[in-house]
Amino acid sequence: MTEAGRSATGAESQDEPEARRGEAELLLRAILDHLPITVARYDREGVFTFQDGKGLELIGVKSGEFIGKNVLEIYGDHQEGVDDLRRGLAGEASQSVHEALGIVFETWFIPVRDGRGEPDGLVCVTLDASASRQREIELQNKLDMIERQQKASRTSSI
Repeated sequence: MTEAGRSATGAESQDEPEARRGEAELLLRAILDHLPITVARYDREGVFTFQDGKGLELIGVKSGEFIGKNVLEIYGDHQEGVDDLRRGLAGEASQSVHEALGIVFETWFIPVRDGRGEPDGLVCVTLDASASRQREIELQNKLDMIERQQKASRTSSI
């Protein structure tokens, strides 16, 4: 291999992490812009440091609208959600489903840790699960109807 070949190889490997970072940013932007999802990052006190995603439209919030504000104060009247947030900020990963404003939200609470492994904030990914919940209800209704029909059929044949 020539000296020029080594230089080119070295330059390529230095550019590779930057290219991957750019690709990751492109993928994240596509997800945030086109899916009914929101992503939020909170510091260890619960202050928004990032907030974005098409899902914000569902609740009438603009991207970044709550940056610098404390999530526990904003959503203080939604006790279940606040409890999930507090556990996440304390370092406990979890997932929950809540309904608000007629929308079913499925949220993953992903703790962020510092170099010592201590809780250092939280990432929350929230998905509009309303359509999935509606299909689940419809399926359960059909299963209930089949069960009633089978029960009625067994009763009438006795």
